[in-house]
Amino acid sequence: MTTIKASFADLLRLWDQLLEAASDNVGDLAAAEPLRAELARTVERARELKARQDSLAASRQEATQMLAETVNLGVDQARRLQQMARALLGPTNERLVQFRVAPRRGRRRARVSPSD
Repeated sequence: MTTIKASFADLLRLWDQLLEAASDNVGDLAAAEPLRAELARTVERARELKARQDSLAASRQEATQMLAETVNLGVDQARRLQQMARALLGPTNERLVQFRVAPRRGRRRARVSPSD
């Protein structure tokens, strides 16, 4: 597959110029008419696909924004559920671990090593 080094707009401009030149010289280029018609169809198809690509990019951005809003809502709801579980079960209940909440536990006493 060849690499396109020109921008899409530059390619369309070039193709349009070639189609116009072929139309201006239709008498001398009668044998090239099938090729000109193919290029004209390809240009039209390229324009349609570019329009579709632009539309999909806009849809993708909109979907990304909607997803971000939904994620933020879910984070808020999950936090509230965790807080509700802590309130209803009590801050020291070990079942809080199921809700990914650390229960409050008593402090452990530091061991005092016996002096020899």
